[in-house]
Amino acid sequence: MPEAFDQPRTIRFGKYILADNAIKCLIRSQRAPARTLTISEFRHEYPESSRLVRVKEPVCVDSFCFDSWTEDEQLSVSHLPEKEIPETSVLVVPSGRIVGRKGDVDVPVEDVRLRYSKDLSEEAGWFARTIRFGKLNPRFWKRVAENSLRQRFVPLVSQCSGRVAVLNCNGSHNYFHWIAEVLPRLWTLLQSGEQADWYVADCYSRWQRASLAALGVQLDRVIQPHATFHLEADEILVPSLQATQAIPPMAQGLAKGLLGLQDANDSEPKRLIYIERAHSRRPVNADEFSAWRRKHGFDDVWLEDMSFAEQIALFQQAKVVLGVHGAGLTNIIHCRPGTLVVEFMPAGLNRPCYPVLSQLFNLRHVVINAPRVGRRHGIQVSISVLDQILEKFSEPS
Repeated sequence: MPEAFDQPRTIRFGKYILADNAIKCLIRSQRAPARTLTISEFRHEYPESSRLVRVKEPVCVDSFCFDSWTEDEQLSVSHLPEKEIPETSVLVVPSGRIVGRKGDVDVPVEDVRLRYSKDLSEEAGWFARTIRFGKLNPRFWKRVAENSLRQRFVPLVSQCSGRVAVLNCNGSHNYFHWIAEVLPRLWTLLQSGEQADWYVADCYSRWQRASLAALGVQLDRVIQPHATFHLEADEILVPSLQATQAIPPMAQGLAKGLLGLQDANDSEPKRLIYIERAHSRRPVNADEFSAWRRKHGFDDVWLEDMSFAEQIALFQQAKVVLGVHGAGLTNIIHCRPGTLVVEFMPAGLNRPCYPVLSQLFNLRHVVINAPRVGRRHGIQVSISVLDQILEKFSEPS
């Protein structure tokens, strides 16, 4: 077993994590690599500088149709085409470095940085299109400044003996990105047969620690990255950044690790659940909507008050899942095939991440585009549309 790694003390401010040695790291910063490449480009240009372990070949998923209701309550059909999901693999980089909390990987011997997306300006432009007020939002300019700094400098490097797996990626503090991106990378690594001595991943939240432990990671082997993180190891293990095809088997492994079951029990799913939200994107016609839920037998659930295992068990027993677009809907990966998922999409968001999960898990999906009301992104829920949906899906598909 490699010698213990002396981690700096970290401090958490909301979704941000800083180390107590941040000032020293910035003062003694170094130049960033001159070039940024994708993994495929790096393998093509420098085939002898790394080793690629292929885990799963590319697979195709069938096309997927789901109902979509417009703001003026008109029904249409949306379509996700048949597509090929890329292969999963693990890249082994000798004497590599991990930079920042988002898990960029530097190869000093070739003066190259590896990223999923090379164009940081395009990434910032996408961010502007997904946030309120776009480029007028201060968060956009913070992202631009952060990207500029990452392109020019890296913090002071620390040394770690052994093999280090990088799991974190952009948005790893968020429940959806953790389940749909970070854990599939871990599952890919576990299936590759490559053994890691250390894992670079967020571990501040209880659901992060619970999921890592459920998949067999010893928590004392987890290294918490932060804003000025820069680590060099004997070997860096880089699982696929796009490990979509690992999501279904990872979900099964997670349920088994937390519930001790190979599969959900044989009872027929009967529960109708509504995912409550504490702050933004709350229905403005709350009384009318609440009366409708009581009439049809929905249970209101607050996922923040439930353990990870309780959430999995709940969604395994769900017949209908109702909720506003948000991280709580990620748990539909634990639903049985054929479960009805009704997603309220605040006008202007247009994010297909949960229909994509329904496509992977053979669920029935409906998106209701709801008008926004007020400063907190409140939404107007259409009761007549909900009645039509329940009537349409009351019979087995």
